[in-house]
Order: sequence, then structure tokens, then C-alpha cells
Amino acid sequence: MKFKPQKGTPPPARRPKCSSQSGILLMEALVYISVVFILAGLATAFGFKAMENSKSLQRAAGDISRTLEAGEKWREDIRAAAGQIKLTLDERDLVLEIPRGAGRVTYWVEGKNVWRRPTDEAHFALVVKNLKHSTMHLDEARGIKSWRWEIELATVSKMAKVRPLFTFLAVPPKETGQ
Repeated sequence: MKFKPQKGTPPPARRPKCSSQSGILLMEALVYISVVFILAGLATAFGFKAMENSKSLQRAAGDISRTLEAGEKWREDIRAAAGQIKLTLDERDLVLEIPRGAGRVTYWVEGKNVWRRPTDEAHFALVVKNLKHSTMHLDEARGIKSWRWEIELATVSKMAKVRPLFTFLAVPPKETGQ
């Protein structure tokens, strides 16, 4: 005899068949969840690495910009020299004195920094930082006397592929006697 439900009565509950498919579905779900966690972990790691690289690039761009501004100011000071330019080297520091009008402009390379003083009464201001190496010297080629400033900035990252090197050249006026 078959059961015939009457109107308004729910059908009888069916027992689910036990099969191996329900176990496979659970295993698949666990695999998918673990793959999602692995991908989320990798995405987080790559995100942090990208932020770190971005900050490093920002710092390097700031150092390069300040170095270019300082080099152009140095060239301007050399071209406006009103007398003999004096370069002093000791074991640690380099000092370049450029006479201008009644005073002088002074560049002081000390350790990893370059300082500039626009007049004898002013204070030194930091114009370049994070130096690796810096030299200033007088070049005499083909009867032309010029000043050369070579700067190498320290790289922040050990994986840097480009060394930040700069060379600035300036020719002082002939009436300075150089």
C-alpha cells in the first residue's frame, strides 16, 4: 500500500542516501579554503613588498631631486665667483669657499652630508644627504679651467640596479684669475 498524503500534510521525510560523494564534497571544500588562504597570504606579502618598494623609490627620488638642486646652485655659485676659489681638504672634510661680492659662499662636505652657507653671517644649511662619495676639484683641459663636483649617493636598497651618480661642471669667470 502506498502512502497518499492528504491535502495540507507534509510529505514524509526521506533519509539521505549514504554515499562517498558527500565526503568528496567536504574534502573539496577544505582544499578550496586552503587555496584561498594561500592566495590571500601571497597577496598580502606582495602588497607589503610593493609598499616597501614604493617608499624606497620615494626616498630615492627625494634625494635625487635635492642633489640636482644643490648641483645647479653650486654651478651658479661657481659661475658668479668674484675671486679665487679656495678648496681645502683634510682627512675627513672638504671645504670649498667661493668669493661673492663682500662675502663668500661655503660648501662643506662632512661625512654623508653636504652643507651650504650663502654668506659668512648665515648658518649652514643641509643641501645633500645620504652621500656615499663626493669630490670637488679644479680641471684644466685645453687651457680652460673648470670645476668638477662628482657625487655618488648611497643606495637604500641592496638590490638597487642603478647607482645614483652625478657630475656637475662649472666654469668660473675669467676675471677671477683662475
